[in-house]
Amino acid sequence: MARSAAFNAFLGRATTLISGGCYVPYTLLRRQHLNHHGNRVGYDGFSITRWVGSLPPPMRAVIIALEWCYFPVLSYIARARSLAVPFLEERHRRLRKRIALVFLLRAGFYLGLLYISPWSWVWLFTSHLAMLTILRIYDCFHHTFDITSLGASVRRFDGDHEQRNTYSSLISSKHAWLNAIFLNYGYHNAHHAYPRAHWTELSKIDLDLYPTSRAHCLHFGDLLHGYHRYRTTRIVKGLGRPKVVDGRLALDGYFGIIMNISFIVYDV
Repeated sequence: MARSAAFNAFLGRATTLISGGCYVPYTLLRRQHLNHHGNRVGYDGFSITRWVGSLPPPMRAVIIALEWCYFPVLSYIARARSLAVPFLEERHRRLRKRIALVFLLRAGFYLGLLYISPWSWVWLFTSHLAMLTILRIYDCFHHTFDITSLGASVRRFDGDHEQRNTYSSLISSKHAWLNAIFLNYGYHNAHHAYPRAHWTELSKIDLDLYPTSRAHCLHFGDLLHGYHRYRTTRIVKGLGRPKVVDGRLALDGYFGIIMNISFIVYDV
């Protein structure tokens, strides 16, 4: 991202078009993310764990089976809910016109692609599945924050609490340039310590914050293993808590978040 706030906003709006986050104004997604930083909590008004637990056993079994097969059905359910709620609740009625317009425009675009090439839908759906899965894996173990709904009153937490409950997911420590694939977003402790820092500065900030300790870091192999191992456990038990063993972050008992795509889904 550039250092210009205006250009950052332009890029943010452009990427919502690519990711499908354009159903709500970019300013709302940005505010939601800033609230995550300011309040040091995670936002999930849906409360997926409780919702899944409330389902009839056959339906719950289907959802868990799909997630076990790496199909991110809960992400699609959360997106469908976020688009439907403004039409069901008066307090979000201001979003109705935009959601309807964007939905019709995108539907027209996809129907046009289907007319040109029926196979295009297969590749688009496959790529969207891959995008959601990559985002979920990469963001799965970044926080052990309290989970709340947007706008709810929250306890006040300090910066120490924020760092104690934030973890970094790195592709590689030895070859730091690999982390730039995700614009150094994996240096999540650094990102939370200095939210306005340029992405190219995050690796240095991380080293300044933790010059001798790597206990806040989760590396690529462990990240994949943890996501795979607890892909259904986290649906039932929630986040869990990590441990530090011999100076390394251990995932035993740390299940991670089910989904965290608040950068493309507004938590209505």
